Amino acid sequence: MLHFSKMKFILFVLISMNNFIHLGQMQYWGGIGITKKTFFDIKTSGNIEYRHELGNGFDQLNLKPEISRKIVKGLDGGIEYRLAIKPNNANANFIGQQRLGIELSFSPLKWTEVSKRWGLGIDFKQQWNWRVTSRDLSILRTKLSSSYDAKNTPIGPYFSTEWFYCWNQDLIYGVDEITPVPGNRAWRTFAGVTIETSKHSNLKLLAGVNRRIDKGSQQFILNLAYSLSLP
Repeated sequence: MLHFSKMKFILFVLISMNNFIHLGQMQYWGGIGITKKTFFDIKTSGNIEYRHELGNGFDQLNLKPEISRKIVKGLDGGIEYRLAIKPNNANANFIGQQRLGIELSFSPLKWTEVSKRWGLGIDFKQQWNWRVTSRDLSILRTKLSSSYDAKNTPIGPYFSTEWFYCWNQDLIYGVDEITPVPGNRAWRTFAGVTIETSKHSNLKLLAGVNRRIDKGSQQFILNLAYSLSLP
């Protein structure tokens, strides 16, 4: 059970995160993820995430199944599919966007004694996006994340930063062919806390910035994510 002082700390984090509203374009993300280990040590998971943009309302609904498996100690491989449902600005209908991703996840601290409380992750994900209203994209994502499981408290710090590199950011139209031009697409950073709600579940309260390098814009994000691991 959370003590009063810990509840005050959580309230302070939420109020501090809410101050981002005054800094620019704002989004709220909320998601639930469930993971279950099945046969041959394969992990299957499902995630649903809702995104809301301040002033504009509903922005996006993501449905994402994923499977992964440990390759060796400290290295996992996985594949995911995501269906994103977004409002169509041209009319009152909705449009779907599909994404397929292949991921390698490194946890180097699992090779040391430090890993018992401190977590460090390095993830590489190659994804392909198919969109109805625009051209397809091929994107490489590189993510660094860190967390710490503090003693005698269910609350621990969390941080992540992620770089998006698009292999076909722009296109050069020649006489006989079209040449893709790669480029930096986005940089996304989150910081906050992870709250252990039970032995098999946790809740992340995060504040983040998504900087679109290609567009010269940025969004501030408040993210609430609940994770449950089924025994």
